[in-house]
Amino acid sequence: MKSLEVGEMLTLDDEIEYVVMSRVNNNDKDYVLFSNLDNPEDIVIRIEELENNELYLCGLEDEHEFDEVLKLFEKQLKN
Repeated sequence: MKSLEVGEMLTLDDEIEYVVMSRVNNNDKDYVLFSNLDNPEDIVIRIEELENNELYLCGLEDEHEFDEVLKLFEKQLKN
């Protein structure tokens, strides 16, 4: 299994279809920003982990981590 690429679509556990908008690496973690296809204001951030050739999308640890990573995505998208 390979890492998700920007523009790739998938359905998450909430049964909603999302598109990968952006990716960043911070503190040796790969973060993926998803946008709901039906409601672009609905965004989700997950940590991407590849283990034994399997792709896992994990939630963030806490609100501080979410805020820190969201700022990185905002900075990236502005450039």
